[in-house]
Amino acid sequence: MGRDHRLPAEVRTLAADHGIEQIALELHPLHMVYNVPTLLRLREAVGPIIGANVDPSHMFWQRMDPAAIVRALGPAVHHVHLKDVEYRAGQPALAGVLDNRPYSTPEERAWTFRTVGHGHGTEFWAPFIDALAEIGYDDVVSIENEDPVQDAVEGVTDAARFITPLLH
Repeated sequence: MGRDHRLPAEVRTLAADHGIEQIALELHPLHMVYNVPTLLRLREAVGPIIGANVDPSHMFWQRMDPAAIVRALGPAVHHVHLKDVEYRAGQPALAGVLDNRPYSTPEERAWTFRTVGHGHGTEFWAPFIDALAEIGYDDVVSIENEDPVQDAVEGVTDAARFITPLLH
């Protein structure tokens, strides 16, 4: 006898009463839901209210393919963050992708969060935007700025300038 792991009726009602139609979990390493298999397993257990907040930066530093993830998740993509990663030459070989050195010293880390376009160019971002269009995602793409190297306002402005021509 299998257990029904779907959201209990009272939770579904509570969510509906508050206008919640989707819950988007950021696929973040070191969390319980961090990749396609873990998201799909939770989605199967809970239902289609569960989906992903796709943030390519978290996939970059795990050496995953964000466009392939978008295609694999399809309608389970509920939200998108735009954030990049820059690798420091030679450091991933020494510190690996789980480098836990302080973000405040980006020059010492294997990788650092960067403004969109400052880690990967249009050769990544154009196909990523295309993958979103392929699955029918036609919603918000949020610029998330955690760049420790660039001023915040300058970073958001650069990201918007970089990504706007690629949007459909």
